[in-house]
Amino acid sequence: KIHTKFVLLVGSLLAVFSQRHNVDDKGFHIPDEYIVPRRILDGDPQSSVVVDCDETVVGQGACKFQDVTGAYVDPITGTVYAGPNPTYAASDTYSGAMGNIDFDLDDQVVAIPKDGSHYGMHITPESDTDYIFSWQAGTYEVGYVFTVPDPTTDPKCTKLLPSVRLGLTSGLYTRKYAAECVRFVRDYSVHDPRTCNTSTNNQCWNYRSPYIFHARVTGLLPGKTYYYVVGDSTVSSKEYSIRTPSADPYPFTIVALADPGQTVNTSRTFAGVRGLERVPDLLLLPGDFSYADTYLASHAQANTHCQGWCTGWVAQPRWDSFLRLAEPLLARVPTLHVAGNHEIEPGAGCFLSAAGRVWHPAPPPPGGPQAPTDDFGPANPCFQSYNHRFPHPFTLRWGDLSAASHYYAATYGPARVIALNNYVPFGPASPQYRWLVRELGRVDRAATPWLIIMVHGAVYHSYHAHYKEMECFRSLYEPLFRALAVDLVVSGHVHAYERTHPVFDYRPDPCAPVYLVLGDAGNTEGPYRSGVEERLDPAGAATNLTFCELYTAAARGPADVGAVPAY
Repeated sequence: KIHTKFVLLVGSLLAVFSQRHNVDDKGFHIPDEYIVPRRILDGDPQSSVVVDCDETVVGQGACKFQDVTGAYVDPITGTVYAGPNPTYAASDTYSGAMGNIDFDLDDQVVAIPKDGSHYGMHITPESDTDYIFSWQAGTYEVGYVFTVPDPTTDPKCTKLLPSVRLGLTSGLYTRKYAAECVRFVRDYSVHDPRTCNTSTNNQCWNYRSPYIFHARVTGLLPGKTYYYVVGDSTVSSKEYSIRTPSADPYPFTIVALADPGQTVNTSRTFAGVRGLERVPDLLLLPGDFSYADTYLASHAQANTHCQGWCTGWVAQPRWDSFLRLAEPLLARVPTLHVAGNHEIEPGAGCFLSAAGRVWHPAPPPPGGPQAPTDDFGPANPCFQSYNHRFPHPFTLRWGDLSAASHYYAATYGPARVIALNNYVPFGPASPQYRWLVRELGRVDRAATPWLIIMVHGAVYHSYHAHYKEMECFRSLYEPLFRALAVDLVVSGHVHAYERTHPVFDYRPDPCAPVYLVLGDAGNTEGPYRSGVEERLDPAGAATNLTFCELYTAAARGPADVGAVPAY
């Protein structure tokens, strides 16, 4: 099937390769000599191209294997620490790249408005004519807070009448849709709040989110440009516009990017997409948004109320700064998204098994206490920050954390996009698997000739980090993808761009989908360097082993413990 007017641009290429060469003003010019490396997994050795890394482009030392036993540099702060680096295994080759340093929270590019302005606009399409508009207002709070005001009585949610207003002419808004409000509290405290009797003890503090607004906008006309503002009776945002698909949607442009974070390189990626000659019709964002979980909250992490087995707390303001950075792009381009591992944010309210799957709620350790309940403040459920800010199409309630909130299908233009979550149960007896079987049987290929799967984990790739991590998922879902003639499977997670020819069970198959790994759109971790076929030591170790030889049959299974870095 060929639709010559359908265009898909891999937005993360801009970040991956801007760390290797100067991208031209169109954003996607990639000289062949700077593809480092580009592997096509079709079994044809002639399709693999590997060239030398250029330190003059990516920065001194960024091409070299990192010495994890000696001193190392924190890629977030630039601080030099004595080794060994606890984050990476001795076989890993992670190293920072030029430009992947997070913006400071006070930088004007990401700083939260202090004047009550509405910010962080993003749009989730439910159909060609129906959308969810989402945004935030006010500042977050970190302090002696344990509850969220009732949205039915909170003036910011009711009396000020938050809404989105749209019109076909700039500055003239003829449609108005009321917004609903949601907030949440994230537990930072290390003590039972019933014993915290002072607001000055920062071990009793928590994070309370800004006001988060969602409005369902329905019945827009096809093929039109709508200008809009969000706000309330006292303040409005700057004006943005979106374009709805035409009845005959071609040409139709999709941009796909993953793992953006909030660095200088992230801003370059977003700017490259905004600078395209034609504004994209749809953005696909399969996970790892803010990288807020790269940071812990700034106070003591004694974890006393769960006796040391909690996993720590995430610095939630990094979610708010991410939305500020992403607003100029996400406010213009409707976005379908799905959670990645950096959206899990495991804490007292959920737990990751050795296989990286979410257990909800957290089980106690052997012989240990039960997980803290809501009596200890918020339970810190998995995906809480993501789900409150980024609703899925057709969600039944804002901030939904039910199992069904992690996967969905939506039609937009000529594409049916199915989003799956490989971090919640996906086995044959799981609700997600049963739902997908039913969903694939309902797809109308005459109405939506393009069928795209979006999932964070990369099913096929050839890099050391996360190698064959998705084998269990692949064994279950690949036959479904082939049987229903899925066109494309789009993933993130692996910070290097790769694509396959149509492939099934590691063999070329014209009836199977193409698998596209989007790479690194700019986050602090930087692009991956080491393929599984490369030697551990490029200078020549005595063993002369390749990365692939590190893996055993057990390590390729569902546990995959210690075989790959945690990120």
